[in-house]
Amino acid sequence: MVVAVGWVDFPAVIARASGSSEGLFGIDAAWNNGLGLREAPMSAVLEQAVADEADTVPVSAAESPASERKLDRREKTKKQPRYHVILLDDDEHTYAYVIEMLGKLFHHPRTRAFKMAREVDRTGRVICLTTTMELAELKRDQVLTYGPDPWLDTSPGSMRATIEPADE
Repeated sequence: MVVAVGWVDFPAVIARASGSSEGLFGIDAAWNNGLGLREAPMSAVLEQAVADEADTVPVSAAESPASERKLDRREKTKKQPRYHVILLDDDEHTYAYVIEMLGKLFHHPRTRAFKMAREVDRTGRVICLTTTMELAELKRDQVLTYGPDPWLDTSPGSMRATIEPADE
């Protein structure tokens, strides 16, 4: 009798416990025919699988699956900190420019982009996106290099944007 510490193949154990040469629930013939395992009854195949598992299963308590789960809980991957991409207001860009930029860079629909343009005009800033630091830096740089407003001759260049840590 093979005693496995740790992982156990329950169908194999059930087949072995039933003592049936037919294997688990008498489906060996159909399964063997489908898998080309006619040489050995299913119970022998399952017994060999349990024996193979017993050779590879860690024996010490420190390496058992229960302790691995405890380690997994402690070593969970931390979420990356989130950052806001914040668009800052100025008087050198039109609503059309802001709406177009928010649509192209952040994929906001026109209605959402209009609401954001209105908010940046009223409050002086608007959060365009909350994401990881790398993507926030990329989007900020895209805003900074988007170019001048073609609808306003006095537009010196792109709008200003910054990133700030998001409150978690």
